Amino acid sequence: MSDGETAEAARFRVRALERLKRIRRALAERDWLGIAIEVLVVTLGVLIAIVAQQLVENARWRTEVREFRRAVDRDIAWSLAGYQVRLRQSECVERRIAELERWRDSWREGRPGRLTGEIGRLIGTGMPTSAWGSRSSELMRHLPPETRRDYGSLNDSLANTFQQLVAEREVWSSLAAFSGARQLSDDNLMRLSELTFRAKLYQRVLLANAPRTMRTAARLGIRPSFENDRTMQTIERDPNRELCTPIFEGS
Repeated sequence: MSDGETAEAARFRVRALERLKRIRRALAERDWLGIAIEVLVVTLGVLIAIVAQQLVENARWRTEVREFRRAVDRDIAWSLAGYQVRLRQSECVERRIAELERWRDSWREGRPGRLTGEIGRLIGTGMPTSAWGSRSSELMRHLPPETRRDYGSLNDSLANTFQQLVAEREVWSSLAAFSGARQLSDDNLMRLSELTFRAKLYQRVLLANAPRTMRTAARLGIRPSFENDRTMQTIERDPNRELCTPIFEGS
C-alpha cells in the first residue's frame, strides 16, 4: 500500500469513529431523527465508496485489457505476415514439386533427366506467442465472450500452422539433399516420392486453412504486418526466387 493509500485509510477510520460517536450520543439522547439521519449518511457513504471503488476497478481493467490486446495483436499481425510470406511461395512450391516428380519419373522410365540447380528452400518466420501466453484467467473474464472466443481460436490456429510450417521446412531440407544427385537408386526414388507427397500435403493444408484464419483476424481488426521491420518487408515483397527458377532438364 502506498503512503497516499495509508493516509486515506487512516482518515477513513477517523471519520468512521467520529460518526459512531455521534450515533452513540443520539442513542443515549433517544434522538431517533438524528439516528436515522446518521444511518442514512453512513449507508450512502458506503454505497458511494463501493460505486467509486468499482469505477476505479473497471477503469484499471479497461487499461489492462487494452494493453494486453495491443501486445497480442502485434504478435498476431507478425504471425499473419509470416503466414502470407509462405502463401506467396505457393505457386513456385507447386512448380518445384512438379519438377521433382518429373525428374523421379524420368529415372523410373529409364531416360533420366538432371537437375541444373539447387532445389531451394522455403523462407519462414517465427510466430511469437509471448503476449498470449501471459494472459490470466481474470483478465480473460474482462474480454467480451465473442472476442475471447476469437482470440482463442486464432491463437490455436496459428500455433497449429506454425507446427505445420516447421514440419514442412524439414521436408524441404530433406529434399535439398537431392540437389546435385547424379544417380538415384530405388530407395532414393521411394524417398523422393515420400517427400514430394508430404510437400504437396502441407501445401494443400496451409492453403485450405488460410481463409478461416484471416477471417477470424479480420473480425478482431488485425491485419498482417511486419511493422517497421524493413528486412522482413523486403522478404515479404519477394519471398523466394530460388524456388521460382526452373531446374529440371529432361532427357
